Amino acid sequence: MLPKNFTSNKPRTIVVSLITLVIGVLFCCSPAFGDGLKWLIGGSLCFAGILYIINSIVSKRSLFTMDGIVGVFGIAFGIIIMFVIKISLVSLLSQVVPWLMIAIGVAVFAESFLAKFSRYSGAILFAILLVAGIVFIALGICLACIKSWQGASPIVFGGILIVFSLYTLISLFIKRNND
Repeated sequence: MLPKNFTSNKPRTIVVSLITLVIGVLFCCSPAFGDGLKWLIGGSLCFAGILYIINSIVSKRSLFTMDGIVGVFGIAFGIIIMFVIKISLVSLLSQVVPWLMIAIGVAVFAESFLAKFSRYSGAILFAILLVAGIVFIALGICLACIKSWQGASPIVFGGILIVFSLYTLISLFIKRNND
């Protein structure tokens, strides 16, 4: 489930999740359309980053929250995609996404143990995070090492963004037991 501060800011969270969903769909479509979506994806990332930063400042009165950090990275990545990268977006994603997947997998794997032993007592959450971390790491390794998988990097990354945004949207409307 989402932290309480997400559910108390439902309108902003819904908007940010919908934008993340659109960005995920754009990443999934990027191999089919080539670099024509480069500006659209970069602009969408910048817009989503701005919304994350606004959400951070409005809800926590600080830029140094998870939303603020994600927003800064979103803007930076959007600017890099639009102005700095001279190679095709698919080539870039094929190089970056596997390592990003491994890093996310390691973070989720570590979070599973932190959640189990320091914050939560639920075995279900531990198992879900543990399996998700292992899946992320395995996908990242496969995308990095298997040549025939490398073209699928944008689609995998887009799929993860779609799943994350749908999870966030669904979690907003599920009643928490410990409220």
